[in-house]
Amino acid sequence: MPPCPLDRGQGGDPRDQHRAAASFLDKLQAEMAYAVTALQVDGGSKFMADVETACQAKQLPLFVLPPRSPELNGAVERANGSWRSEFYAVYDLPGTLTELNPLIDSFQHRYNHFRPHGTLDGLTPAQHLATHHGPSPNVSNVLTQDTRLRCRDELL
Repeated sequence: MPPCPLDRGQGGDPRDQHRAAASFLDKLQAEMAYAVTALQVDGGSKFMADVETACQAKQLPLFVLPPRSPELNGAVERANGSWRSEFYAVYDLPGTLTELNPLIDSFQHRYNHFRPHGTLDGLTPAQHLATHHGPSPNVSNVLTQDTRLRCRDELL
């Protein structure tokens, strides 16, 4: 799964940032093909205290990478580049998070289920999981079929 932005909450009010961190962890745990047993973050998050609190509440170990060490998080850095060039730079995105979040979810579904990845020998992540680890759940189950199709059509 590509990186999920932590700033998908409302912003501004610190309670919104705390809710965004908790909501992010809930979404991550619901959508991952396998159990989330720990979370690794870089130290630059403006939500660090909220992420720490949310991880503690879920008894989820949190590992913080040292500053200026992208080589320790290469897969995420690579995915970030793909998202920048294939999503954020390509589409005329809406101005509100309420409108943006379904598009992010739809692109994430496309990224994981339809887009071949060179590092996976041309397989999609979903195909790779099914081939090497058995069947995996549909990681985009948070969207209704109608919303997924509408968002997919907007992204194509």
